[in-house]
Amino acid sequence: MLNAQEIQGHWSSIQGKIKERWGQLTDDDLKIVGGNVDQLIGRLQQKTGETRANIESFVNQLMESDAGSMVNRAKETATQYATEMGDRAREGYEQMAEQAKGAYTGAQRMVRQRPAESMAAVLGCGILAGVVVGLLMQSD
Repeated sequence: MLNAQEIQGHWSSIQGKIKERWGQLTDDDLKIVGGNVDQLIGRLQQKTGETRANIESFVNQLMESDAGSMVNRAKETATQYATEMGDRAREGYEQMAEQAKGAYTGAQRMVRQRPAESMAAVLGCGILAGVVVGLLMQSD
């Protein structure tokens, strides 16, 4: 059964298809009906002589195809959005990997150029970490 709210929601897209099927229906007829289900069916029956069941069936098919095309458009939009987000994430990962590689190469160069200072820095970081862990363990 046709739902008046569904007809109202799809009215702009289905009225052109109704005119294609029943050319004897004028723009004025459609303006008068304005998406009202009973008026639409009554006007079509009056102008075409078709049965209510045939008219309802056709309008239902129009609404189903319109809803299907909306679902397809939403699916395409979601797929496009997911693809774009995947591409952006991949680009971000590649940039991060390049920066990490650059930092690693810089650290290697620094250790080669100044091995004593590098060992002193590592020793100092280890002592500092040990002190922090020791303090944290005492506070419990």
